[in-house]
Amino acid sequence: MAKPGRGRALLLPYACPVTPADLSRTVLHAVRRAVDEDVLRAPVPARVRVERTRPGGSGDYACAVALQLAGEAGLPALEVARILRERVAAEPGIGRVEVTGPGFLSFTLDAPADRDRAVLDAVRERGLAYGHGDALRGEALQLHHAREVRAAVTADAVRRLLTAQGARVRVGCEEAGVVEEEEWGRLGAGPDGYRPDADGPGADVPDVYGPGAHGPDADGAGAPERIVIRPVPAGATGAELLARLGRDAARWGLLRPAAHDRAPLGPDLLVQGEANPLFRVRYAYARTRALTRNAAALGFAAAPEGAPPAGPSAGRNPDPCVGPAAAGLGPAAHGSPEPAPYAEPTTPYAEPAPYAGPTVPYSEPDPYPQPATAYAEPAPYAGPTVPYSEPDPYPQPATAYAEPPARPLLDLLADHPGVLLAAARHRAPDRVARQLEAVAHAFFDFHDACPPLPLGDEKPSAAHRSRLALAEAAGTVLAGGLSLLGISAPAHL
Repeated sequence: MAKPGRGRALLLPYACPVTPADLSRTVLHAVRRAVDEDVLRAPVPARVRVERTRPGGSGDYACAVALQLAGEAGLPALEVARILRERVAAEPGIGRVEVTGPGFLSFTLDAPADRDRAVLDAVRERGLAYGHGDALRGEALQLHHAREVRAAVTADAVRRLLTAQGARVRVGCEEAGVVEEEEWGRLGAGPDGYRPDADGPGADVPDVYGPGAHGPDADGAGAPERIVIRPVPAGATGAELLARLGRDAARWGLLRPAAHDRAPLGPDLLVQGEANPLFRVRYAYARTRALTRNAAALGFAAAPEGAPPAGPSAGRNPDPCVGPAAAGLGPAAHGSPEPAPYAEPTTPYAEPAPYAGPTVPYSEPDPYPQPATAYAEPAPYAGPTVPYSEPDPYPQPATAYAEPPARPLLDLLADHPGVLLAAARHRAPDRVARQLEAVAHAFFDFHDACPPLPLGDEKPSAAHRSRLALAEAAGTVLAGGLSLLGISAPAHL
């Protein structure tokens, strides 16, 4: 792999920077190129922040890196923006780059339908691991938390997020009793070792994370960074929360608020209704699974682009437009086909009969020929053969990408990898919970406006298959996010 700053930008497998995280890497690569070419004399920042354009702005994304570098580069921000614009505009997937305001870079991505299809393909290929990455590979971290249930559950969720981005993480806390350890285990949380409080007496006593905890790690990366997880205490023990709420509701109640906010742990977490965000998220996932089951009962599925929508019947060519070999049913599907041996024709060759002359004597053509028949009156109008029907004022598009209600959901799915990375960097599992709430809300809006299943006498169409693919992608993101929070995603609810 090329070193950072050399070669092409690091893009997704489909070569289209569709998320803020991918576009951020592309802009950072452009900064490094400008510095390497001595066009820009400024230190390369560790990260470049790219956000979706706010209402009233232009383009899909915006970045203020030119304003950040202008002072150290000794150039006006507009000039820095123009330098970077030249190096970003040619990247694949970027349709237009504009310099706006005092020096903002506004990006308009190219081919929205292709981008949306690429996002759904990525979700389908990665499954529950969609959004996981290696941005934190090589980082070794030690999380330390107090002897308290919310701190233990938060540390567990933070470890899941960091591990999903490639970091190596161990969790420790001050000494806990057997009762606390059992309660935390039932909540899905548990430290790898114990040590005194980070700020209390004996804070310099080595912890028991294992050999080499304070020295170089196995990969020679040096001592792990130590991070203290200290949210507002829950005000209840793990046993009380398990008795009142159960594991899933208790974890959601502990993780959904930001660490500096008090956690509401009342009976509202058990309400089976729209007012309960946890129920809404899990019900949205269960609904996506039900859509898949119901579609299968109707004989169709959400197939990838260009593939048949559902599996072929046994013994039938999956594609009627190709022969057995092209369809994967003959020898060509497993290697070079053997040519067929020459076969004799089914009927013998016959000599043509000798020419016997014309059957009618030749005569000069009539220079003024009369029509063969007299003028015929047209038949009286008998009405249309097919009853007239008014055109559909709201025709269904062939794919869900062209339907306006799908746009918020598609944008959230595209942003999901960036949300997971930001949640890991900021040790903030509450960001994932809020992302899941937004995905569930957008899914229900899309589901109600664009039903993925045929209604009444409708037949399954390309639009239904496309909608089902989007619904299944939303379900995958919801299940993956809940898994990172340590919460189950039931297929039936």
